[in-house]
Amino acid sequence: MFQNIVGPSTVNDIQPGDDFILSILVYRPFALEYENKFGTEKMRFAYEIEALSSNSLTEIVDSIKCFSNECLFLEVPDTKVDLNSERFDAKKKYPSQTIFIENVFYNDYRSPHAIDLSQEVIKWAKEKNIGSFVSQSMENVYLKDLKLKLGYPYVYIHQGNCEHIIAFSDAKLLAQPSYSRNFPRISSFSTKYNINCFLCFHMLARWMVVRCERFPHEKVFLCTECCDSYLYLDGKKVTDFKLYPYKNDV
Repeated sequence: MFQNIVGPSTVNDIQPGDDFILSILVYRPFALEYENKFGTEKMRFAYEIEALSSNSLTEIVDSIKCFSNECLFLEVPDTKVDLNSERFDAKKKYPSQTIFIENVFYNDYRSPHAIDLSQEVIKWAKEKNIGSFVSQSMENVYLKDLKLKLGYPYVYIHQGNCEHIIAFSDAKLLAQPSYSRNFPRISSFSTKYNINCFLCFHMLARWMVVRCERFPHEKVFLCTECCDSYLYLDGKKVTDFKLYPYKNDV
């Protein structure tokens, strides 16, 4: 998933003092429910993005990586399905995304199928007298145009209800010649805790099995080999269950 990690370049088109670098902390998706607000689940740092002040908001959201953009989690009959087909293309199916910064929802309308994810929130906030929020397109909006608060939490929303807290943690002048096309870039990331197969405990899980009487839990995660050998015989299910593709956070 992380394909734009910092790497060397051969062309330096910006010099020290020409621009400044903003550090953006991106957190894992987290849904806080009132009943669980005192629970153990907390926001967890995912990775840090370095961006130039001349980068646009569309470039920023394109650099945010999330497993929910990788594949639609639809029920499938077996492990032979082509997860790279258009049917499972999450970003193409649900292209709408927005980023909330300083009382403004910046919506991505680059896709003709995109919708405004902010209207219901704006309406709700107005009814509750929480604040007066507005929405606009994120195209042609650059970081240097925004009045940002360092360390202040903002929100990135995509795939309908997948929400990430983001924060601009630092700003510094460019200290050495750099290549503008290297930005934005992921400069660091946290330790990832992937889920291994429930049966072999060795391979990464690729499938989620739900409501299968052959397991003691309502849902378990399996690798392809174990799923095929334990739950299928001659290509047919040996018992009733639901099968979904699963993407580890890699």
